[in-house]
Amino acid sequence: MKNTLIIIFLFITLSLSATTYYVSPTGSDAAAGTLTAPWATWQYAFNKLNAGDILYVRGGTYYPAGTVSGGPTVGARISYKNGTSSSPILISAYGSEVPVLDCSKITQAGW
Repeated sequence: MKNTLIIIFLFITLSLSATTYYVSPTGSDAAAGTLTAPWATWQYAFNKLNAGDILYVRGGTYYPAGTVSGGPTVGARISYKNGTSSSPILISAYGSEVPVLDCSKITQAGW
């Protein structure tokens, strides 16, 4: 019984520390990252993720701009983010929506 309570407490603790975020082409990176106030860019969202977090990417076309860590312009990059086997980072399309990362404006020189 004691072990069962410890396991239940552990799962509750892990689920409380995980956060669900959202990105939408109509969002703003100054927003809260919620379903009703989503972020605008994949890169901003990727930079916020921690073990156990879930990121839902809403349907639409995203046009990346800017740099990652002072480097060249890229589509989107996840660096130095680690989930665990019990608390993975999940990135998924929202429902049946189809997100598209359009990198057509990124040139080879920019990359």
